[in-house]
Amino acid sequence: TIDMLTFPDARRQQGMVGVAAQSTVVLATETTMQTANLKDYSRELQNRLPALKQIVPQGAWRHHKGGHLTCTISKVRPEIRVVENCLFSVGDERLILASTYTVSVAKAGLFSLTMSLPEGYEVESLTCPDISHWDEVAVQDGRAARILFKQQFVGNTRVELTLSRNIRSIPEKLTVPTVQVTDALTHRGQIAISAERGLRLAVLQREGVTDLDVARLVTNGSVRPAMAFRLLRNDWQ
Repeated sequence: TIDMLTFPDARRQQGMVGVAAQSTVVLATETTMQTANLKDYSRELQNRLPALKQIVPQGAWRHHKGGHLTCTISKVRPEIRVVENCLFSVGDERLILASTYTVSVAKAGLFSLTMSLPEGYEVESLTCPDISHWDEVAVQDGRAARILFKQQFVGNTRVELTLSRNIRSIPEKLTVPTVQVTDALTHRGQIAISAERGLRLAVLQREGVTDLDVARLVTNGSVRPAMAFRLLRNDWQ
């Protein structure tokens, strides 16, 4: 809360007050003072204090004989959107998930990005042009890969991730592994599923996906997939 200076013996007192903040901060204000014209206030500020001409006020008010202004400050949260293109390969001894994630970060920057890791799968490779390094960390629901960027990141980048799991024999039922980007606003894309010759695949249950025409599918590999799906929501299965 900001209280205006008052002069008890003054016969007349009036003034203006404004607030400004960086683009990464959101200000919510409460006051009983009269709202002032923001352009007039900015012009008056530049005339009286030329050193502050780069500051862009977000609000301005007029006051008579004092007053107060209450500001609630909160950070602008990054908006993360993900588009995934992945291929899940089923073999006699190995399961492989090879994925490309196009990650878009807007409004505020990120220093790190967290991606969940499915149980039983190991990271074979993880690359990104903007990465400094990555670590495997424990999270509430299991494991995750935490990517640390070279600097605070805003914009678009690509994360290439390959996961694998060794198996003794192919189980009768198999759940397709999923990787979720923490705090992603949207997660869309496509997944293709392929199997070695002699294996037949059938869908028992699915959520948040719809069929894709395999003949028109663009995949990460040269293997012709047996089936493909479009991802419609973040928690697809």
